[in-house]
Amino acid sequence: MRNVSRFCKVLLTTLCVVVAGCAGHGKLSDLRSYVDHVHAMRKGHIQPLPTFKPSRTFTYADAGAKDPFEPWSTDTKLAAGGNGIRPNLHRRKEALESFPLDSLHMVGTLDFEKTKWAAVKAPDGIVYHVKVGNYVGQNNGRIMGISRGKVTLREIVPNGLGGWERRPAFLALNK
Repeated sequence: MRNVSRFCKVLLTTLCVVVAGCAGHGKLSDLRSYVDHVHAMRKGHIQPLPTFKPSRTFTYADAGAKDPFEPWSTDTKLAAGGNGIRPNLHRRKEALESFPLDSLHMVGTLDFEKTKWAAVKAPDGIVYHVKVGNYVGQNNGRIMGISRGKVTLREIVPNGLGGWERRPAFLALNK
């Protein structure tokens, strides 16, 4: 009995919705006039795609040519880092190694107990005192010499072939 009652309620609700939908049929005249207006508008013209000239094909004939995937150096052991140059990746980093070399500025020198020191200002505003043997910059730059107007460095940088090479660098006194 309960199921029949429920079924009657659902059927009655469905009929009410259908009747209400049919009753609003006359109110669609403004929508129909808008659709007719849109259809009456001039249709756009799409230009055809441009024609492309076919490209010439290239066949790579490698007879006698260098393999583009091989190292440029003829000595592959040297190119791959067999020259013995490599940074010490296990040593403790020093404070000035966290800054790029071009952001450091030499501001003076100091002689103390037969040791020459350089004063180097970092981007953090702190002036650090360094001597020969200290490391500065992000390319494993080791201080090789200090003079009145310049700190001479030797950096160890990747050579692009899987190995390492030494490169000279310096910090000049800011005037």
